[in-house]
This record gives sequence, structure tokens and C-alpha cells, in this order.
Amino acid sequence: MRIGLLLWLSVWGATCGDPSADQTPRTRAATRVLFCDRLFPSAYAKWRIEETRAFLEAYDTDVLVPHRISAFRSHIFPVQFNETRHLFPHDSYDLLIFDPEFNWLQPAVNGADFNGTAFNRQLPFSYLLRKKTRRGAALNFWGYDAYFYIFQSTFNRVYTALQQQTLRIPQVLHLYPGGGLNPSLLCPAPGSRSRKNVHLGRGPKVFITTQLWVQQDAQQRCQRFSTVRVVHIYLGTYMPRDPAQTLSCRLRTYSHSPSEAFGVAISSVGEDHKKGVGTFRALMQQCANLFPEAKVHWFVLGQRANSSEPVKDSGGHPTKHVLQKLQVMPQERLDEFYMRNVHVYVNAETGGNGWPLGAEAAMTGAVLFSTDVSNVSAACGFQSLSVSAVGDVVNADTENFVSLGKHSVPQA
Repeated sequence: MRIGLLLWLSVWGATCGDPSADQTPRTRAATRVLFCDRLFPSAYAKWRIEETRAFLEAYDTDVLVPHRISAFRSHIFPVQFNETRHLFPHDSYDLLIFDPEFNWLQPAVNGADFNGTAFNRQLPFSYLLRKKTRRGAALNFWGYDAYFYIFQSTFNRVYTALQQQTLRIPQVLHLYPGGGLNPSLLCPAPGSRSRKNVHLGRGPKVFITTQLWVQQDAQQRCQRFSTVRVVHIYLGTYMPRDPAQTLSCRLRTYSHSPSEAFGVAISSVGEDHKKGVGTFRALMQQCANLFPEAKVHWFVLGQRANSSEPVKDSGGHPTKHVLQKLQVMPQERLDEFYMRNVHVYVNAETGGNGWPLGAEAAMTGAVLFSTDVSNVSAACGFQSLSVSAVGDVVNADTENFVSLGKHSVPQA
């Protein structure tokens, strides 16, 4: 998936929008990319970590943080240069600090021979991680071969500020659900007063989608724009270039004993209704009613505080089930937690995100149950175990179970 995404960065200019043109990707040596993200650097979220690493490893990449987000849904996401040095090595970079709020990063990131605070207030951004080889160059944004954005909201902020410098440079947007997603602003209808993005630039635009409903919306709205191409890559970026670098892709052998707790998990990160925590609780209650003597730990991840409480059946009688709420974890610790404690992950989302919520757990060997409201599993050519809105498990036959396991857990 990620290889396909990266290859598209090598297809530009004359071929964009021309179906008769040669569509063969042409790789370049030292392609310069400006990678734009509002959370960099962060130790959270596998998809974000691996997507960022891919660009840092594959291209001559600088990283622009237009407006650093420090919190989301009451969860704090600090700037983590030191904590992520092994993920995003920055020894070959200078940090140009535009917002004085981040001047504290000067001694933490820059050497004594470079003063990043000298760039305070030169641009309406937070900071820029730029290769040291460009230290003597003027501060401009003309020299990149492409801009890449995580989320449409990031594109809106950067493109508005730099439009005069980026008119002919290819713009590549990863249109994840959320993050200000609104294809109608990218490709406005004729006569629309919202024409403020795509039509300003003559360079090609590539919109990368990972959900079928986003792809269909973007294609419908953008088909009349000759400089826009919609590329669909199912599921997203979860795999590192070297699988040995993480706990991902490990297969587990299940030899469950009655004394061992069976772990079932869901993650919400402050959006309990949208992520389906109510359905998860309904499933928990049904299992507690049916199997009160089973030792099952139900984990709700991404909560504001850690807590633990016993689960009673519907009649108020005690069971051996336990509900544990856990705070957000850095990704590497979360991988370890999934590996050691979680056997089943329940993606019970109600809409707006789409499978593969829970792919991080599946990649460590957990079995994924999903409401799959966007019908992504069928689009990928396999069936999945499903959870209904009231917590009933449907399509729970052995064939589907094995099929899900083969597709969800990358084989060694």
C-alpha cells in the first residue's frame, strides 16, 4: 500500500489528467518533498508514524508543521523530538522556529552552531525541519518537487499561506476521514462561491483516498478538473519498511488456559459514540450473561484516566469479567499491550472512519471483529466477523474466522 502511495509522487505534470499519456511512474533521484503535518513529531498512531517514516526514508524530505496541535478530545499530544529520535532521526536537520511558543525546542533540537529562533515570525507556521545541507539557502518554498499533506485541514492552512509560491508545484493530499475532509472545497461546483483552493494552482493535484466513500465523493466532484487525479489505496499505511522494527506482523499461537484472562479491546480516544463504545458494552454485557465464570478483561483504550471495575450480569450478580479503562499510549507501548493482553479487537464504529480501525491490534495477532459500516472488507475481497449495533456477533463461522485471520495478520 505504501509503495503504491510513494510511487505516485513520481508521476507529474504532462501526464496528469491525460488518459492517453504514458502513465508509467518515473522515479527520480533525490526527489524533494515538503511533508506537512500538524502533529509531528509524535509517538502516537501507527498509521501516522509509518507514513512519516516512509517519506523521510524514501525522499529528500523536509517537514513543515503549520500549526502544531497539542491536544485532541482532552488528550495531550506533546512535541516529542527526543522520544521519537529512533523513529524520525533528525541529526541531519535544522529546526527553523517560526512561532516563538516553540523557542524552547532550540537547545533540544539544534546544535550550538544554528539558531532556529532567528526565524521567529517570518511565516505564520509553527516550525520547519529542514536538511542541514540547505542551511545557507534562502527561506523559500519553490524548490520542492511535491508537497504532501496529512489531512485536508493541513493543506488548507499551508496552501492559503504559500499559494503564490506553490502555484505550479504538485500538491498531494492524503484525504483521511476527519481532519477537515470536504472534497466540495477542493473541487467546487460551477458557480460555487467556495472556489478557494484547487483553481488557484496550475500544478497537478493528487488526492489519495483510503476509504471507498471518500474516493467516490472525490471522483464525482473532481472529474471535470483536468489537473486533479484521485488515487485510491485501500486501508492506509501501517507497515514499516523493515517489519523487524516493530511488533507488527507477528503471528500468535493460541493456547489459552482457564487461569489466563482473555482480552477484548476497543479504542475511542475521546469519541466514544462515534467509535461504538456503546456497542462494545452491549457485547460485554451479553458475554457476561452467557459466560459469567469466564475470566475476560474488557479494555476501553484512549480514556482520560485509568480505572477498573467488575462487570455484573444483567441481574446484578457478580461475574469474573472486568472492565478496564486505559489512557492513550505511545504506539510502541500500545503494540506491546496488544501483543500481551488482547486476543480480540472490536471495531464497533458507527460511521465516518471505516475499517481498518483496529488494524494495529490485528497486526500483532489479535482477531478483528468489525461493524464495517463502510463495507470495506467486501471491497477487499474477503468477509469479516461482524458485530451488530446491539452487540450480536454475526457471520461467525469458521471459514470467515480463518479468512479474517489470513488477511488481517501479515504472514511471515
